[in-house]
Amino acid sequence: MKILVVGAGAVGSYYGGRLALGGHDVTFIGRARHVQAIQANGLTIDSKVTGKHNARVHAAEAVFASTPPDLVLLCVKSFDTEEAARSLRDLVAPYTVILCLQNGIDNHNIAGRILGPNRVHPTVIYVGVRISEPGVVEHVGRGEIILPEKLSALCSTFAEAGIPARTTDNILGMVWSKFLLNASCNALGMISGISFGELAQSPEARQVICGAVDEVVRIAEAKGVRIPGEDYPSQVLKTCESLGVGLSSMLQDHRARKRIEIDALNGEVVRLGIELGIPTPYNATLYATGKLLPLQSVKRESA
Repeated sequence: MKILVVGAGAVGSYYGGRLALGGHDVTFIGRARHVQAIQANGLTIDSKVTGKHNARVHAAEAVFASTPPDLVLLCVKSFDTEEAARSLRDLVAPYTVILCLQNGIDNHNIAGRILGPNRVHPTVIYVGVRISEPGVVEHVGRGEIILPEKLSALCSTFAEAGIPARTTDNILGMVWSKFLLNASCNALGMISGISFGELAQSPEARQVICGAVDEVVRIAEAKGVRIPGEDYPSQVLKTCESLGVGLSSMLQDHRARKRIEIDALNGEVVRLGIELGIPTPYNATLYATGKLLPLQSVKRESA
């Protein structure tokens, strides 16, 4: 299978690298230093679960004209979704399947408006990964993918590459289930500077997580979204425990001085809360604090 990974950061590198190890023809589109290291030495997957592997993949800094891919993994940050989708418009074929391996709840709609709603599909992933150095992705835990039921044929493709895969007839509910984790823990991990597992062990953090989760649940109910399960705060805390020493993507981006994804996460909760008349004090506090945090780094650097 010919596979294109657009946004080959930690998530894209891990999933794309696994698929390359599974024998597929994989091309990464990523940042210059990472791309150059991969071109020179291949991609190293340093997994605490399965050991160290080297995957040979193609890599470039921008989408280029080529044979249309069979599968696209869209792994860019939410604020880059529209631009990434436009870059693919002249490359994809009618048979190309595009999977959004992204945070947030609306990226598949944004990309779908440009590339066609029947071609773009939401997915849900749970994985602890980071780029430890250019050309190296470190995997610390989990790594599964959840697909829409109509894409069940892809499960074997992922499973054969060492990626646990399953389908659901309620993919939107699963996207919102993952959103519970991101809205309650992603910014909180950045603000506190600690891992998912450490968040789950802190009584004070647990209180914030539970409050933020409840706000998202009320919004989902108002929008008619059926999130699987019942005790949602407990579900999120168990996921935090399972991710262990993994760090939130927002914390990793903040430390790397990259733009953070907070507008599509806590900012979206605040926006929807205003629209629906639902108070969101926990998410509003995380949003305001998270927006201010990068400014502190800028001030320290300019002092």
